[in-house]
Amino acid sequence: MATSETIDLETVVRRSEQILWSSAGEDLVALHLEKGVYYGLDAMGAQVWEILDGEMTVKELCGRLLQHYDVEAAICETDTLAFIEPCVRMGLIDVVDPQDS
Repeated sequence: MATSETIDLETVVRRSEQILWSSAGEDLVALHLEKGVYYGLDAMGAQVWEILDGEMTVKELCGRLLQHYDVEAAICETDTLAFIEPCVRMGLIDVVDPQDS
């Protein structure tokens, strides 16, 4: 994915196939195989990561998160996009091409 591509609430995302990951308590550790870099995700990031299935839009993902967290939908959407965008740039998360769905 080009980093100039816009990610919005209708974007479908999935975990990159280049990532090996494991839960570490409430947190998560991820290894980018190609880059050889480890990443740590806190409990909230781990929750997002585990829900990512490559079939849901960001908005649908937020709907799932709202079932677990007492937060306004707009805040959840803003925070989720703020988490996903850098993950896409780092190669942890891929944007699913709508034609592949």
